[in-house]
Amino acid sequence: MKQTLLSAAPRTKAGVRATLTAHRAADQIPAVIYGQEKQPVTIVVVVFSIIQTFADFQLIYVLTGGGPANSTHLVATYAYQVGVAAGLLGEGAAISLFMFPVLLVVVWVQLRYLRRLEGA
Repeated sequence: MKQTLLSAAPRTKAGVRATLTAHRAADQIPAVIYGQEKQPVTIVVVVFSIIQTFADFQLIYVLTGGGPANSTHLVATYAYQVGVAAGLLGEGAAISLFMFPVLLVVVWVQLRYLRRLEGA
């Protein structure tokens, strides 16, 4: 038993040294990686999240159906309720087409900001 403990000690010391060396190397990573380098990725994620929020139909419709008192409607669920459930297809189509220019402006603004960051 003593021999096993003694032979494990150098391996434990080596593991501690390797961990300390890795931490010292991580401290020397430039701050740019944590700042501006992540920003373009964040912008792309925000663009996709906004588009997904506008288009997310099934979750809201299944959980709340737009209620109570139509307070949880998204544009997609409201367009469905007006167009299909109420039978006003023209109004439902107009509401759903409202999403396109709004999303176009949001994507355009964010992509312009992203290009400005890449150019800087």
